[in-house]
Amino acid sequence: MSASSADMSDLLMKLGEKLQNIETRLKESEDQIMDLRNKERTKVIFSAAAGFGGAFGPFNTDKTLIYRAVKTNIGGAYNQSTGIFTAPVSGVYYFSIFYHAGGHHQVGLSLYKNNQYIVGLHDHKSKYDIADNGGNAAFLQLQRGDQDDANANDIEINGQMQSASSPDMSDLQIKFGAMGEKLQDMETKLKETETRLNISENQIMDLRNKERTKVMFSAAAGGRGAIGPFNTETTLIYRAVKTNIGGAYGQSTGIFTAPVAGVYYFTIFHHAGKDHGTVLYLYKNNQKVIMTQNHKAVFEIAHNGGNAVFLQLQPGDQVYVRMTANSFIWGGNYHTTFSGFLVSQV
Repeated sequence: MSASSADMSDLLMKLGEKLQNIETRLKESEDQIMDLRNKERTKVIFSAAAGFGGAFGPFNTDKTLIYRAVKTNIGGAYNQSTGIFTAPVSGVYYFSIFYHAGGHHQVGLSLYKNNQYIVGLHDHKSKYDIADNGGNAAFLQLQRGDQDDANANDIEINGQMQSASSPDMSDLQIKFGAMGEKLQDMETKLKETETRLNISENQIMDLRNKERTKVMFSAAAGGRGAIGPFNTETTLIYRAVKTNIGGAYGQSTGIFTAPVAGVYYFTIFHHAGKDHGTVLYLYKNNQKVIMTQNHKAVFEIAHNGGNAVFLQLQPGDQVYVRMTANSFIWGGNYHTTFSGFLVSQV
């Protein structure tokens, strides 16, 4: 075999090895993309309120509480007509329950996994309280169906030995021509595969950057003593910022502005004295979403309350807390708080 033929065979061999390595990397990248996208698509999030103003109960027997005012139900796992959440995939889930009730009857709420009692809330009938509040939460490991109420291509390159005798020139030209075409085809395939690999690696980077996007904040009301009452509804500005990763909470305005599209989780808690009632609403843009409330106390020294919700937001959506006219809360750096974080981008 001539030196030129040997050189071309060697080049073909090296190109084949390079192509095989790139296709192996491409397969690995595409597998990673599939895993990341499957992870991204699995979203199960819901929030719902009891709905219908006024009292529920008392009843003579235990009742499954049906939360009919659905705020968020991504994945459709919460059934609005039964009050039951059914796990669509195996995993660890977080559940929270909050209530507000009058003081004329006792309150007992239990969170069940299938038929197993997990956590509960209880408050006694009050001789003096006008109303009471409570909450609880739990992480649960669920299996699918559990219920809670509350190719790299193979490349083969064959070398061919020639006889030591002097080759026929026409045969040699044919052979060189065939090898040249094969070389050109392999170079074209190599470029195409490299392009696909670059695209795949960029997609992986984008998906991983999505996972790394962190948005979370916590802030307390700040100040000392009572805030309010005011004559009009007022946006509550939580000035004592504990955490503000991503900078989405405005310390001077009390407004959280969503930096990316996604599902966010928000909590509000309040502490107040007995002299006035407290009514706090959490707003999404101009829409009331949830509230926490307590009446002016007759015999209590102070009262507390809280609530939480998952919200699906678009970039620029705003979430904030407003206190109704003639309401007040207790300021300071610890008790009355507003928190939120990005659960998942969508």
